[in-house]
Amino acid sequence: MEVIAQPWSLEQEVPLIQQFVAAGCEAVVGVMPLPDTPWTRGKCAYKLIQCMACAIPVVASRVGANVEAVPLECGLLAE
Repeated sequence: MEVIAQPWSLEQEVPLIQQFVAAGCEAVVGVMPLPDTPWTRGKCAYKLIQCMACAIPVVASRVGANVEAVPLECGLLAE
């Protein structure tokens, strides 16, 4: 599996997400692993929502807002 780390910026976040699909990868998925802590329970699911808005399925930890944000047809919640 190839992993490409990109620095995140407000101006580049949507174009970078759209590049996931444009790169021609066979399997593209947004991943948001989080530990179950009081701090992560208060985080929003912003990056997941962005991926789903760009038609990219997601896999995320079953923590906080992720539970509400990820419908079955768009992704999976992991334990």
